[in-house]
Amino acid sequence: MSLKGPVTTPKTILLVDDDALVRRTVRRQLELIQFEVVEASNGAAAVTILREREDILALVSDVDMPIMDGLELAQTVALQWPTLPVVLVSGRRIEVEDRSSLPINLMMLAKPLSADIISQALVALAPDPAAA
Repeated sequence: MSLKGPVTTPKTILLVDDDALVRRTVRRQLELIQFEVVEASNGAAAVTILREREDILALVSDVDMPIMDGLELAQTVALQWPTLPVVLVSGRRIEVEDRSSLPINLMMLAKPLSADIISQALVALAPDPAAA
């Protein structure tokens, strides 16, 4: 399923952030633009969810988290779910020297986020239905 086009079934996003207030705020923004949201409080919990659910269409994750940070999560995604779009967000500048271990469908955004910014990122990373 593509992220583009009319909503016919829920488009499920996995939202990962260790801050419950941030998760609640971003969740509301995603729900305003018609996404179903599944939450995780760290990268390890996100990996568990990805293993259990096949309906996750994209991942939106904070970078700075305990247990498994967003960059480690993105590297795991690149190995196990290489086509899954990933949006990493951070309140600080992220320096990545070697992007080869990160997903090809990766976008990095600065906090604070708005529904428009998230939506634009997810649409930009969405698989092209013409290519399928």
